[in-house]
Amino acid sequence: MEKVRISRELLIKGFWFLSVILLTIFLSFPALAASGKKEAKKQEVLSLDQLIELALQNSPELAAVKAGIKAAESKVKQAKGGYFPQLDLDAVVGPVNDAEKPHVEVDPTKVTSDGKYIGEIVEDTPNDEIHGVNIFGRLELTITQPIFTFGKISNRYKAALEGLEAARSEIDKKKGEIILKVKELYYALVLANMGSNAADESDDFFSDIEGKVRRLLKLGATNVTTTDLYRIEAYRAGTKHFKSKALRGSRVTYEALKKLIGYPPDKDFRLDVTELPAKLPSLKDQQRYIQEALANRPEFSQLKKSLLAKKYMINAKKADLYPSFFLLVKGNFADAPGREEWDDPYIDDKYHSSSIGVVLGGNWHLDWGIGTAEVSKERAEYESLTNTLLAAKRDIALQVMKYYQDVLEAYDGVRTYGKASKAARKWIVTAISNFDMGLGTVNDIIMAIEKYSENRGEYLSSLYDFNKSLARLSFAVAEYRQSIKK
Repeated sequence: MEKVRISRELLIKGFWFLSVILLTIFLSFPALAASGKKEAKKQEVLSLDQLIELALQNSPELAAVKAGIKAAESKVKQAKGGYFPQLDLDAVVGPVNDAEKPHVEVDPTKVTSDGKYIGEIVEDTPNDEIHGVNIFGRLELTITQPIFTFGKISNRYKAALEGLEAARSEIDKKKGEIILKVKELYYALVLANMGSNAADESDDFFSDIEGKVRRLLKLGATNVTTTDLYRIEAYRAGTKHFKSKALRGSRVTYEALKKLIGYPPDKDFRLDVTELPAKLPSLKDQQRYIQEALANRPEFSQLKKSLLAKKYMINAKKADLYPSFFLLVKGNFADAPGREEWDDPYIDDKYHSSSIGVVLGGNWHLDWGIGTAEVSKERAEYESLTNTLLAAKRDIALQVMKYYQDVLEAYDGVRTYGKASKAARKWIVTAISNFDMGLGTVNDIIMAIEKYSENRGEYLSSLYDFNKSLARLSFAVAEYRQSIKK
């Protein structure tokens, strides 16, 4: 009986234990589901190319430039329309008095010397009294087809085409600016994360040495004093401040990059790298870069197209000083129900008519003062654009030279401070080992950590300048145009 009782108790306890487990799982299910959702909502990992693609897709500045291109396309259509015939259609409706057609009555008593009877026109509609009022309608049609205009139309059409090409060059220019901005923010964000990690590393060194000093003080060691703790804290403050600046810079840069690429506000992303590239790519000769910049920069294409457009406009303004010849088709139709029709080739009845004809015509608007002034104005603008192009060639060459030298200078800093950082880190390890063996002091370690932090900071700064200068050199020679065409 005792064994049976014990078995029942075990069974009951087992049942309750199982119930508690099941109840716990049931209650925790919503939490697990929420955790699963949270896990599913992972941050997207974006590369530099993906960031650039998003920025180009969502840029309002680029959309504004594209809208400007539509306006340039409309100007082309407008200029091209000058080749086609123009139609003028006028229709009028109004009141008119009723009238009967006049007739000729012959007076047999009146004869000319050559034996012909003399007649007179008799109007049945009295002129001295008010009679019926009706309506009349008249439709006039004029079609003008330019034949020869001395280049008024053709030059304006060519100018509009070149203006369209200049506007399209603005797209590549704006894309290059956006790509450069994305790269600079991308490198700045990676740099901020690297700076934060460097600050953590230095802080770990200070934390480690602080722990050692506190343990030695408790043991009553003579090679350390309380002053060492104060010294550690004083130098450690710089590391903490650097960490704070790095985190703040990271947040600001991240938000700026997020807005630039048009990323949803309720979503977050992280970068695909944690280190900036430190390897120098194979560079071309500086003069070669200058030649590529002069050949590929969209600003030059834009200025060249604008110059050509202005040249065509000069020719168009000159053509305005000459006549224009055209083919004219003119027709009309008029009717008035209350008036009788009178067909006479010598008398034009404006209320009853139906005609159409083709004629050759010309027009010459002579206004030498205004016309010649407009030609002079276009020439002055052409000269201004020519000088702008020359200045742009000079400035772009100087820009390429500067960025090229910036790359070399920054890379020299990367190599120099990279080696110095490694040496300072070895110094820290050696100083800590000497301290552990009682051969060194806390001050030796602090000096090593301080120098390491200084060299590491210069290394990171040079690394950012190096990558930024590479991006600017790529922008200056318009290398991005090859990637965006793909």
